[in-house]
Amino acid sequence: MSGTALSIELAGPVPAEDLVRLHELLIGLSDGMEVKSPEHFDLVILPQRLGVGGSWGPFDPGPFCVALNGPGFEWEEIFHGDHDYGDLELRSLIGFTPAYDLLVSGSCSRPIDHAVTALLAASVMDIVGGVANVEVVAHQIPVIRALPGFLALATEWSRAFGSAEFLRAWAAHPDFRLC
Repeated sequence: MSGTALSIELAGPVPAEDLVRLHELLIGLSDGMEVKSPEHFDLVILPQRLGVGGSWGPFDPGPFCVALNGPGFEWEEIFHGDHDYGDLELRSLIGFTPAYDLLVSGSCSRPIDHAVTALLAASVMDIVGGVANVEVVAHQIPVIRALPGFLALATEWSRAFGSAEFLRAWAAHPDFRLC
């Protein structure tokens, strides 16, 4: 899926009860959802349910995806490829070595799609926990470092890590844009 994307790094599998809560959250935020598996959801998000208002401009809903990746799941090989940071040990940056991640992505790349992706990921993190892994560009780094919930930066990989609070603060910032 092209467009916007970020991942939520997880230390272990998502417990079954959290997957049920995640499913309920996504139903409440969407105007239609296809459950491809208990861990893979394609949905149409209603931005106003995430607090995204008209200041972002018109919104023609495109599909969004929330999918669990890692051992035993559909995109296991992609998970391992996406987590090959060479000599960089993520444990030193975020406190654990990711065993799984949740991909949150949108199909379009308008500013409102970026906001919905970030706020959707923050809402997902409220349930499953984890650490947001966001691609950044050099001019964003000073702003990102000053945001609440910011945890770490891997400049050689252009990645910032943070909490749900970090994603919400970043989405509210005038210079916000996902890569």
